Amino acid sequence: MSAATLDLPHAGFRKELDQVRTRSLAALCVLLIILALMLFTEHRQAAAGVLPAGAFLAFSALWWLFVTARPGWLSADGRRHLALFADHGFNAWMCYAVGELYGLFFWGPVFATLGYGLRFGNRYALRSISAAVLFQSMAMIASAYWSKHPYMAVGVLACNSILPAYALKLASAMRARERAAELRAHQFELFSRVDHLTGVLNRHGFLLTLDAVLASGSSGCLMFIDLDDFKTVNDQRGHDAGDRLLVEVAEALQAAVRSTDVVGRLGGDEFAVLVEGEDSAHSETVARHIIERVGLIQLGPSDPAGIGASVGVVTWSGDHPVDGERLLKSSDRAMYEAKRRGKNRVCFA
Repeated sequence: MSAATLDLPHAGFRKELDQVRTRSLAALCVLLIILALMLFTEHRQAAAGVLPAGAFLAFSALWWLFVTARPGWLSADGRRHLALFADHGFNAWMCYAVGELYGLFFWGPVFATLGYGLRFGNRYALRSISAAVLFQSMAMIASAYWSKHPYMAVGVLACNSILPAYALKLASAMRARERAAELRAHQFELFSRVDHLTGVLNRHGFLLTLDAVLASGSSGCLMFIDLDDFKTVNDQRGHDAGDRLLVEVAEALQAAVRSTDVVGRLGGDEFAVLVEGEDSAHSETVARHIIERVGLIQLGPSDPAGIGASVGVVTWSGDHPVDGERLLKSSDRAMYEAKRRGKNRVCFA
């Protein structure tokens, strides 16, 4: 199981704590607004809001302790749903108690729904909208003030349902665009590491992979491969035939090594193979297998390409730090030594 998977419950708990903090701050703001109305205005209904506001603040404090304790008998999903119904229940109580002053607090269900949707997903947002409309409708039906102002009641209910739904839709669209941009960036990064003709890694991608393997501290070997007599194919059969031959060589190299080994085209008719975790004896066997595979390449039925491969090999141990560029230069020198000795052979650095 990956570390990311193991961290998911912890990430969900952090989101839950964030919502607890937001709820506590909102409850405190509501209570302060009510107290300010009582002190500085003559609204008689302000006093009726002290009890629901104080109860909501007390619930927020107790819920903070409850969530922090994470009791085993109630799942995280159960806690979120219980808190959701409590949030909208207290808000509906306030709606019933303060009448026209509720215009100062109608933002409560909107922000609660946005919080549930952004933190826990659209499923919670839809349930939050449903709970808000249900509880507020019941409070408004029971309230003498809202019964006298049905159009205003409908407007408040519409705001508490349509506004958060629209905001969450916009947020979802923004997240989708962000994911699409990240995917395009990732695809561009991969595209920049791949040789467009052969489909194997290009020089940049191969060196990045080599550096990553070296940084991991594992041992292995690096093979630098130059095609023998490739220029003859280009001169006699044309560059299209040369391109087809390079594709065939890349496929031959991939067939000659394991799926976990790395093949790259460094440029022109130069290729490289990275074999991780092998000693020099086995690397020579792999190199000779590569030469054999390259020698069997045909450009058509009964039309051998007539090329060979000179392979320079360098091995390293994971006991000491090694530089990727230096390894590549060492294998390059070994490849030239193979050419000097008659081509179509293996030489070790």
